[in-house]
Amino acid sequence: MERQFAALGRDDAREFAVALLAAYQGVSLLTNTFRDPALMRAEGRRLERWIDSLA
Repeated sequence: MERQFAALGRDDAREFAVALLAAYQGVSLLTNTFRDPALMRAEGRRLERWIDSLA
C-alpha cells in the first residue's frame, strides 16, 4: 500500500498505508464480531472515496 500511495505523489505514504490497513482490520473485526457484512461494505465505500480524493 505504501508504494501505491507514494505513486500518487504522497510524501506521507507510510502513514496513509498504516491508516488504510488499520481501518480495514478494524472494520473486519467489527464485521465479524457483530456478524454484519454491511459494516464492511460501508467502510469499503468510505475508504474508496477517501483514496479517490487523494488523486
